[in-house]
Amino acid sequence: MAKKAEKTEKPRRVYKKKTDIKPSVERKAKTPYNWRKHLKPKNAPDQLTDHYEQILAETLLQKELMFAELNIWVEAFPQVLTELQQHTGEIKIEDVTYHLELFQRIMKKKFS
Repeated sequence: MAKKAEKTEKPRRVYKKKTDIKPSVERKAKTPYNWRKHLKPKNAPDQLTDHYEQILAETLLQKELMFAELNIWVEAFPQVLTELQQHTGEIKIEDVTYHLELFQRIMKKKFS
């Protein structure tokens, strides 16, 4: 038959108390966390404001370009209708709507 394993006594652990532990190297006093470093200075320029101002300037420039293009087409409209009347003898509603839609397509393609 198999032999039973003999019981051996395990050595008891000796736990040290915190007062018994001495650090080998003395530690510096820990500096407290500086949470103020994440705050913006009061006199620093706001980057978001600068970004919005730049977008606003670009939008105003785009608006001015669109109105300039609109003025060119509005000024050319009477001349186109006069030529149409000379060639056909009359101007119909379909002719005017065609030219307005043409103008609309050109503006959409240019500014979108």
